[in-house]
Parts: sequence; structure tokens; C-alpha cells
Amino acid sequence: MSWAGGILDVWQWSKSGLLQTYDYHLRPDCPKCADSQVVVPTHTVNIVGADTVNTMRQMAVSGVTRLAGLSGAAAIGLGAYGAHVMAAGKEGVTEEQKKAFDVANRYHMLHSVALLGVPMVRLPRLTGGLMVGGMVMFCGTTYYHALTGDKQYRRFTPFGGILLIVAWLSMIL
Repeated sequence: MSWAGGILDVWQWSKSGLLQTYDYHLRPDCPKCADSQVVVPTHTVNIVGADTVNTMRQMAVSGVTRLAGLSGAAAIGLGAYGAHVMAAGKEGVTEEQKKAFDVANRYHMLHSVALLGVPMVRLPRLTGGLMVGGMVMFCGTTYYHALTGDKQYRRFTPFGGILLIVAWLSMIL
């Protein structure tokens, strides 16, 4: 089965009736019931209500989602810039700077995508603030070191990493 076929099967299954499948496969037979046959509901259930749709629309236009888009675009742009400027063999670019740039860009892109999920957590302002702060401190200082060779701000990089870890942990609150 292909990936697309699997997605289509799941969509068809959910469309045909989640309750019917639940009744048939997961609901245990009741020992008190005289008839243990499957009861098929005659009504349809709207799983995604109007409130959920409105909430999802609000998430789509939230500030964090826009920030995630801006951050992702910046990560792509910086990655393209770094691929040309930090190319191996360029004069004045050390292997350490190239590695630092690659790490900063990888973490920047990963956490830009993670920002898309922030509106779905219980405390989005806390998680978003921690994640953005961690990205600025970790990726920013690493980018600075990679592009200039100056190590004066590298001492703040571990604090950015700690903020990123705490941001991920705040998702479980």
C-alpha cells in the first residue's frame, strides 16, 4: 500500500462512520444484553463542530503562526546565503564556522516548524515565548559566530539551548 493510498483509506474510513467502526471493533459485548449484535446508529455525528472550526481559523491567523512563517522564511534565506558564503574552500571560512552555521540553520528551521504547533498547547504564550527566546539566543549567537568568527556571544548559546528544552517541556503542561 502506498502512502497516499493509506491516507485515502483513513479518510474514507472516517467518512464512513467512526461510530460504526467503534461499535463493531472496540465496544466489548455486554453480558447483560440479550442481543450482542452490532447496533448501527441511524444518525450522523458531526465530529468537527463550528467551535472547533472557528478555533482552527483563529490559530491559522494567530501571531505565532505568522511568526513561524517569517522565521521559516528567514531560515530558508539564511540557509541559501550560508550555502554560498560558507562554501568549503572559501578564503577566511573555517570548518568550525561552517559547522556552527549548519547547526544554527538546522535548529532554526526545526523550531520554526515547531512554532506552528504552539497555538495548540495549553499555555501558548509561555511555550511560544520560551521557544522564540531560545531560538534568538541559541541560533542567533551561533549564526553570529559562524558569520563573523567572533566568539564573544557564544557564552549565551547554552542558555538558548536550555530555553528551547524548557519550551518543549512546557508543551506537556
